[in-house]
Amino acid sequence: MEIGKSLIAIGIFISFIGLIFYLFGDKFGFLGHLPGDLKYESKNINFFSPITSMLVISLFLSLIINIIMRFFK
Repeated sequence: MEIGKSLIAIGIFISFIGLIFYLFGDKFGFLGHLPGDLKYESKNINFFSPITSMLVISLFLSLIINIIMRFFK
């Protein structure tokens, strides 16, 4: 029964994130263009690694998850 509640919570969370990106997608244009995001382009090779953007998203999600976990304890 616990796994069912977890799957429902994960589904609601993913739906919420999808709704945020649907409504405010144009506001997240800075992601992928932050200082520290690596981009290399040549004739035959394109390489992109959004290191700083991944760190920002990770910190934001960690903060949100910690707030939610403290609320439900």
